[in-house]
Amino acid sequence: MCKIPTEIDNNEYIMRTIFSPANFNDKGKLRPNYMRPQISKPDEDDETIASNKLSVTRYNYTNIEFCRKHAKSHSSLPNRTYWGFARFIVKDIRDSGADVVFKPAEDNPAHANIVYPFCCKIGEPLDSKIELMIKQLVGKAKILQDPKPDSEKWEGENPLE
Repeated sequence: MCKIPTEIDNNEYIMRTIFSPANFNDKGKLRPNYMRPQISKPDEDDETIASNKLSVTRYNYTNIEFCRKHAKSHSSLPNRTYWGFARFIVKDIRDSGADVVFKPAEDNPAHANIVYPFCCKIGEPLDSKIELMIKQLVGKAKILQDPKPDSEKWEGENPLE
C-alpha cells in the first residue's frame, strides 16, 4: 500500500462492507439504518457519549481484493455474511452534513470514519434531521454485489464505474 495522506479529498471513493441478511430489508434493499452509527454503544473516542462514527475504507489507497479480505475477516458473526460493498464519494458524504476522517487501524491502514454531526447519550434517540441525513446517504450508495464471494478473486463489476 502506498503512503496515505491524512487529508481526505472530496473526490475519493469510500467503501463500506455490506453483510447479508443483516443490512437488507424484506424487499432486498439496503436498510435505511445501514449508514446509522451504533448509538447503543459508546463512542471510540469518548465513552461517555454514543457513537457517531461508521467504519469505512479509503478505496483510492487500496484495492478490491484488500477490501474483500478485510470484509470477510469481519463477517464471522451470525447474521453477518459478506455480500459486497457500498461505494460512496466523499463529497456526497460531506454535502450531507457528515465528514470523513482518516483513522488508520492495525488491520486496515486505509481505515477512516464517517463522523456524523451529533452528540447524544448512549441509547438516546437520534434527531429526525440526522435520521433523514442517514437515509439520504444510503440512497447515494453505489451497490457492488460480489457475485462469487467464495472465489479467489473479485468477479463483480468495476468498483469505479
